[in-house]
Amino acid sequence: MSVLGVAEVMAAHSAWALSGGKVGAAKLLDALAADGDAGVVAGMLLTRSGARSIPLLVQAIDEGIAVAQALEVLASIGSSGTSLPRDLQPKIAQLAKSSDPEVAQAAADVLQLADFRSDGVSF
Repeated sequence: MSVLGVAEVMAAHSAWALSGGKVGAAKLLDALAADGDAGVVAGMLLTRSGARSIPLLVQAIDEGIAVAQALEVLASIGSSGTSLPRDLQPKIAQLAKSSDPEVAQAAADVLQLADFRSDGVSF
């Protein structure tokens, strides 16, 4: 990916983070699904955004967009001091049974690494 491509991912992240804009969110998820630098940069930015990223990542999973990558970011967020909503646990447990080995492994990683809170907050 070119410097311009990385800049586009960063701009999409900024647009999403500042305004919650759907266009920025869509571009960020497209980048997360991409192979190479775009996906890595998107994953790093979403991980760095922590809890703010959780609803967007759940949306990606629900829509079947970059499911394994979204789960990997959730594992990173959930293992770095930010608790994930407990109501995500059943959904992720179901994905751990996926026929797609990449999705199943990523979901298993979330279940193993992440801390789930019990305060009833859901996304």
